Amino acid sequence: MSSRNNFIGGFLGLERTSSDKTSVYPDCKMTWCGRAAFKAILLCIAPKKIYLPDYYCISLLEPIKELGIETEFVPINDQLEWNTIPSPNECEYVVYINYFGVKTLFIDTLIKKIGGKLIIDNTQAFYHQPNRIPFFNSLRKFFGIPDGAFFFTGDDCPSQAPSLPSLATEEHLHQRRAGNQEEAYALFRINEKCFSSEYRAPSSFSLEMLPHIHFEEIRNQRRKNFLFLHQHLSKFNKLHLFLDPEDAPLAYPFLTERKVRSKQELALHGIFIPTYWPEMTKGEIEGIGEISASMASDLYALPLNQNLEEYHMQRLFDLIFI
Repeated sequence: MSSRNNFIGGFLGLERTSSDKTSVYPDCKMTWCGRAAFKAILLCIAPKKIYLPDYYCISLLEPIKELGIETEFVPINDQLEWNTIPSPNECEYVVYINYFGVKTLFIDTLIKKIGGKLIIDNTQAFYHQPNRIPFFNSLRKFFGIPDGAFFFTGDDCPSQAPSLPSLATEEHLHQRRAGNQEEAYALFRINEKCFSSEYRAPSSFSLEMLPHIHFEEIRNQRRKNFLFLHQHLSKFNKLHLFLDPEDAPLAYPFLTERKVRSKQELALHGIFIPTYWPEMTKGEIEGIGEISASMASDLYALPLNQNLEEYHMQRLFDLIFI
């Protein structure tokens, strides 16, 4: 899908598009980011209490706190799942994060057990489409566009279209494509800071690009990259990963007892590994358990971006171990 380049990972550049049109998530509403979509769901279903995994992005708490909803953190196990699935009462809901886009099998278990009491955070799993279960995702994490999120509130819970405009801009995407990495990253950081749980429409730029994105090509390339890494790394990985036929993960989650290069050292080789989530390693987040803390510090989310090919995956494998 791309020519060879020296960088592996980091935020995406401007997405490649075509003149063909594709429709995705026709039954869903749109807003500008995941936390705004999550808040729209919460406003519709009006829960009094939320059960939440203790390994999470701090932005997930923003709409919960704004709405004054009680929160109970449920510790994850060493497979990013729950040993004991919460049993929500009336007016209580369970939020589960589809970590890195590889937890579809466990989500199927949750749906069988608690059904409509489940809200799925698919911000790391754009291609996962649960059947009539409230969920939300994030486009900018998967595609080179500045903003956008689809969400489904439930069949009996309509949501109005947003009237406020997006605050997101796309200049960082153009600079990344032009090869101006430092300037692009500075602009990317500025764009990331603009997001909030305010119910805003996606930018006109994202809406114009969305129908022309090569969704299936991107799905296939991400799957190829995942399967290459899994073939080479699964025997070293403490996480037992399963790839659903429809899945196209955000990243390959790698947790190992072998000695690996630090993320800082890999960055010197042009390989950028994000931390999920940095605030969890700094004592800035509530409800965190021992396993979640170790995930935040030790897990390597290896990039699967669609602009990467087998050449890049081989280089990543060659460099990751000391």
